[in-house]
Amino acid sequence: MNISSFRKAFTLIELLIVIFIIGLLSSISMTYVMTARNKAKDTRAVSDMTQIRIEAEKHYSEQTPNSYLGLDCTNPSNMVILCADINKQVGLNPTINATNDAYCAEIDLLAPSGPESWYCIDDTGRAKFYSDDPTCGGATYTCE
Repeated sequence: MNISSFRKAFTLIELLIVIFIIGLLSSISMTYVMTARNKAKDTRAVSDMTQIRIEAEKHYSEQTPNSYLGLDCTNPSNMVILCADINKQVGLNPTINATNDAYCAEIDLLAPSGPESWYCIDDTGRAKFYSDDPTCGGATYTCE
């Protein structure tokens, strides 16, 4: 009998090597998928922050006298939807601080691009990424 006629299957070592390579490749690809998913969630949260700016200005113009007071994740009613969506995307509601004539709102992002891991908006028109918590609030209620 010929020796080559007995080998009709893969050896255990060959199968284990193939399984290891497949596992390694899938774990590498999952890392990229999760990073892309977190970046997409951050993009949606930043978009919601833009909508919060619009709602804040509507709230200001509808108050007599004009004021940002009362602006939070429960008021006006559209803010409930926006804050809930941000919470769904990044896991936390935005921090919103408001006075009579100023407001600011900030979120902590999931997948920072470079050193920027925070996003903040305020009534001065500032909408910016920050590397540290921008301390939305303080005496001026602006992103600093």
